[in-house]
Amino acid sequence: MRIEVGTGSGADAHAPRPLALAAALDGVVLDATGLVAVTAAGRGPDGSDVLAGRATVVEAFRSREGVPVVGWGGPLTRVERAVLARRIEREAGAVVVLG
Repeated sequence: MRIEVGTGSGADAHAPRPLALAAALDGVVLDATGLVAVTAAGRGPDGSDVLAGRATVVEAFRSREGVPVVGWGGPLTRVERAVLARRIEREAGAVVVLG
């Protein structure tokens, strides 16, 4: 299952919504905006590493408020976002796409 959520303005003003949805679905947030992932705990591979085959989806997980978040380290095209969301969906189940 994939759910797309818009951002509006302000990083932390909109962070609770995708986090709450992902938690309710026992899913993952794909942060194509950097609004949530920037404050997620941990360092390491991100979505760009997953697309390039340098990391698995699980290796790219970071946690914010107990919810797995996959961030993106640079510009993300619509195609890249769709491909990455599909990979997360296949490997981790539900995905909430913020972007």
